[in-house]
Amino acid sequence: MSDPDSGDVRALNAVRFGGHYGAGRTLFRRKSREDSTDLAMILLQGRDMIAQTAQAHDAQCGIGSAGRFEYDGDAGVLTWIFADHVARAPVQIFGSYSETQRSWLWAWANEGLPASLRVASKTVRAWGVAHQQPVLTTGALDDFSAEQSVDLATIAFRLTEATGFYRAPSNGPVVFMSFGTVTIIGSDGTESSVNISVS
Repeated sequence: MSDPDSGDVRALNAVRFGGHYGAGRTLFRRKSREDSTDLAMILLQGRDMIAQTAQAHDAQCGIGSAGRFEYDGDAGVLTWIFADHVARAPVQIFGSYSETQRSWLWAWANEGLPASLRVASKTVRAWGVAHQQPVLTTGALDDFSAEQSVDLATIAFRLTEATGFYRAPSNGPVVFMSFGTVTIIGSDGTESSVNISVS
């Protein structure tokens, strides 16, 4: 994990965490390094977790080399398609980002999504309420950058202790999601499961 006192982290905090969303509202500020509610520290931890899980999934499932993917929103399943097998995993939606509108929408605030796909984002909202973090409890955030949307999804990943992160490419809003246990189905129909844990 990054050293919270390093120059890189201090610079990151000054540039990224001093940013604003909307009219003069601070996205999030650095608190003391011992504070477990410090979103800047949670963001750094989330980045480490995403890097670890991505490396593990690539090594064990080859997800990064899939020929294509399919997302079934009704079933809440993400499928990676390879030449000789498929890999499937259940998903949770954190939120979505619209580049054209420069806005973020938390999944918990998106009534168009099935309730079963909003469970993780509701966990994030509950944590935000308990720790007075408005950026996690405001359903739609306007005047928001793509970089800030990645930061929010990364924080959500860390807060929910997810084990898989996916940013679904799209012609419309970019959807950020987590995924669970991956089931690999071979061309002969045999199945195996891959569970990833992060320390």
